[in-house]
Amino acid sequence: MNFCLALRGFYVMLKFRDFAKSPPLGGAGVDAHLKHEGEGAVIQIQFLTNEGALITATSDDVVHLWNFRQKKPEVVHSLKFQRER
Repeated sequence: MNFCLALRGFYVMLKFRDFAKSPPLGGAGVDAHLKHEGEGAVIQIQFLTNEGALITATSDDVVHLWNFRQKKPEVVHSLKFQRER
C-alpha cells in the first residue's frame, strides 16, 4: 500500500492506493480527511500495517488510535499522558 501524507497543524490528509484490492479503499481518489478534537498539532504518525489502523501523537501529550475499517475513519481510543517533573 503506497501513501502520501501531509501534515498541517492538527489536520491530517491521507491518500491510500491499494493495488491488490479492487476498488481501492475509499473509492476513486482514495482520500481520507481526519481532524483531532483537541488543539494539539500532530507530531508523529504510525501506520499499523494490515490492521486498518493509525496511531497519532499530538503536541498536547495525547495518543489517538484511529480505525480505518469503516466508511468514516474515527478515533476509537485516546490516551492522555502527564509529564513527570
